[in-house]
Amino acid sequence: MQCFVGFLKSLQLEFPTTSDLATNSRNCYNGAYGITSQIIKANPDQEILNWLNAEFQLFKIIENDRYSSRIKMPFKTVEELVETANTILNRRKSRAGKSLEHHLSEIFKTFQLSFATQALTEDNKKPDFLFPNVDAYNNEKFSPKKLVVLASKTTCKDRWRQILNEADRIKTKHLFYITTGYF
Repeated sequence: MQCFVGFLKSLQLEFPTTSDLATNSRNCYNGAYGITSQIIKANPDQEILNWLNAEFQLFKIIENDRYSSRIKMPFKTVEELVETANTILNRRKSRAGKSLEHHLSEIFKTFQLSFATQALTEDNKKPDFLFPNVDAYNNEKFSPKKLVVLASKTTCKDRWRQILNEADRIKTKHLFYITTGYF
């Protein structure tokens, strides 16, 4: 918790970037619990859950700090209330999606995998992850059988349909999703 408070005090912006938030929450969690690459490799699924939880806790600390004075004042209109609520909810949803990508990237780096994130493919499509990288994907001589595309979504719902048109060279698409109360 002390690490979170230190990060909050160091912020120069209203909200940190999703990358900074993910990195700092992960570093705080790993430091507090002595998490090493060996522990991550032994149970990456659990560590992603732990990191997501830690990040959401840090986000809520920042959120409460930034909005506490606003929510203590009465709203003059219903529209003002709805606008404030939408701002808060949209920031939460946006952060959650990028958060999962950032933490998956850290897992892939821990396992020393070669990958690209948000790389442009045909028609300016941006799959979440391409393995081994975008250069291999764009090289027509590189076998499509050695290429992998992975989408990461915070919920499955109908989101799986979004990945069907990504990375045309790859027939089999992979989806990593997590539906929890962390978002």
